[in-house]
Amino acid sequence: MEERYKLLLAVLRELSNAEVLDDLVLAGSWCQFYYRILFDEAPEIPLIRTTDIDFLVPNPSKIKKSVDVAKLLNSLGFDNEKDKDLMAAKNIGELCMRFENHGNRLKSIFSEMPKRWQKQTLIVLKKISPELYSFLHD
Repeated sequence: MEERYKLLLAVLRELSNAEVLDDLVLAGSWCQFYYRILFDEAPEIPLIRTTDIDFLVPNPSKIKKSVDVAKLLNSLGFDNEKDKDLMAAKNIGELCMRFENHGNRLKSIFSEMPKRWQKQTLIVLKKISPELYSFLHD
């Protein structure tokens, strides 16, 4: 577990050195680690968490500097698994659209995305999932 804490600290330092950390919000289960510190090990805060690090990028973003985050993380030994993540998202989307309530929610989430993101998403979907593309494009 100590290695995970060191890795989190290394990622935060690199983002800070790249001058983008102040414009990100740490999200996800690593917040629990800091909550336990801030709230004196309160028993209401769960100990269980995932090992990935999630960041929220506010929309609109306040980041003024262009930073290659993939390169930054690769320098720490991370792999860029964008294709694996893309295929997982594709599979989840295709599964959701098969169930009316999940399909409706998927369409709702998609319609609430900024138009620019919708356009970029549809470009990718047209290549990797014509079925999902048609489902969301209507």
